[in-house]
This record gives sequence, structure tokens and C-alpha cells, in this order.
Amino acid sequence: MDLYVLRHAKAERAVPGGDDARRPLTEKGQRDARRLGRWVREHELALDLVATSPYTRAHETATLVAQCGSALPLMIWDELVPGSTVAALMARLATLDPNAAVLVVGHDPLLSDLVSAAIGGGRARLAKGALALIGQFSPESGGALEWLVTPGVIVPGP
Repeated sequence: MDLYVLRHAKAERAVPGGDDARRPLTEKGQRDARRLGRWVREHELALDLVATSPYTRAHETATLVAQCGSALPLMIWDELVPGSTVAALMARLATLDPNAAVLVVGHDPLLSDLVSAAIGGGRARLAKGALALIGQFSPESGGALEWLVTPGVIVPGP
């Protein structure tokens, strides 16, 4: 499996007493997500599945990225919400076709922990809006970090 891991783009600040699940992307976060979507299209990343956290900031990021590429519907996975575990996410990934190209969109520290576990240890840290490819991934044996891009290294487009 090719596992693409995307941390949501920059979101509005949390406010005391506010609903964290409903925080939207900032204007910069929206621009970065659209830019990443164009980058995905330009690099012809063919995805079979896009799974996202139900939280607004992750869902918005997934939607903006997916709009620039394939017309795949978004699947909501509770295993991608803050507070979920790598074990739960790995179990969900284990149910998928091992030849699929899957994009998961969610939150930190879960996604950084997923990348760290998938590459056999160490500590990976995904910035907001960063996209990583774990190639030849399997939930049982992990995979190899093939690349990692951040919004700052993607050349701005129109």
C-alpha cells in the first residue's frame, strides 16, 4: 500500500469553551490546502481512498486537496480524531486492499506517531499541512518514508 499521511492545514485558534471539533481553517490554511491539492494533481498522485477525521479543519483540508485531483468521496474515520491511537488506525488500515493508494487526513500527535511507527521508530514530526508518503506500507511491517513535503516548500500557484 502507498500510504499518504496529511496533517490538517492551519486552523483558527481554539477559544475557551469553544467546540474544538468545529474549528475551521484560516485563510492561510485554505490557501495551503489548495496549493497542496494542485501539487498532488501536478505530481499525478492516483489515490484510491481518502479518509479524514470528522473534525472541521481536517475535513476542510481533505476536501480542498481532493477537489484539485480525483473525484473520490471522502470517508469519515473516527480512528483519525484527536485522542485516537496508532493501534486503532493501524487496525483500520489493515482492512484495506494492500495494493491501494490511501490518503489519511487528521491531527497531531496521532499522524506524527503513525509515521514514526510506520518507518520503524525514531520521531517524525509533521507540520500543519505536511504530506508524507510511506511506500510499501503494511500495518504489520510498516514501510519506507519516500518523501515529505510541507506548505513552505511548495511553490505558490495562482
